[in-house]
Amino acid sequence: MLERLVPILKELGHRVAIIKHVHHKGFELDTPGKDSYRLTQAGADIVLLSSPERIALLEETPREWDLPQLLTLVHNRADLVLTEGYRGRDAPQIAVGGLPPDVEDPLAAGIVAIISDAPLSSPLPRFGFGEAEALARWLGRFCDLTANDDRAQ
Repeated sequence: MLERLVPILKELGHRVAIIKHVHHKGFELDTPGKDSYRLTQAGADIVLLSSPERIALLEETPREWDLPQLLTLVHNRADLVLTEGYRGRDAPQIAVGGLPPDVEDPLAAGIVAIISDAPLSSPLPRFGFGEAEALARWLGRFCDLTANDDRAQ
């Protein structure tokens, strides 16, 4: 979904940063076929990867940086920061594939929308996997970025 979403957000005039959590210790950057490569090819202005021992700046670290520390690296450099792999953090979340089974109250868990092709009974906005443009427009409104969206006029 991120690969489809980024070009649309860019077309709407937004600078987009991606922060992706990598669960394994080592990783390679810009390897064709890998997420970081595909997201860069999709047009993300910034792609930042984080693992327990390394961030995408290839600075070896004695411990993993938390999300607020990583956000300082892209602060004021993007209109929108999308993250992947940071479930349960203090940031609005979009549940991909439906609501997690352990979530009883999506709003209390910080979930603000759902991406799923299955019909769900939820008051949250739901977008199918083929609705990247609708999701991009909703994100622009949710994050109050519509001033940059010339097509929204």
